[in-house]
Amino acid sequence: MDALKIALSLAKEKGKWYKHPNKKQNTQQVALVTNLGPYWESNNPDKDVNFNAGVVHNKATDEYFVFITTDLSQTAKNIVATYELRTEIAEDL
Repeated sequence: MDALKIALSLAKEKGKWYKHPNKKQNTQQVALVTNLGPYWESNNPDKDVNFNAGVVHNKATDEYFVFITTDLSQTAKNIVATYELRTEIAEDL
């Protein structure tokens, strides 16, 4: 949980926000936070992997959401867009 809090804190601190990839989400913005692996606390730290986070800020409600990925090549927009597909995939099953 510390890693998610740190991701949120770093996104706010950096202040590098971009438009949400879904044009319908015009009150939301996204930010990328990288290299969060060292902040993850697990029972097997020698097997931990690095990960990045796509942080979403809903400006209308001042809510934040954090989505993580171990694919370090992804942008914040790609991370969020991938998670948005999950609902559509579940509905199609």
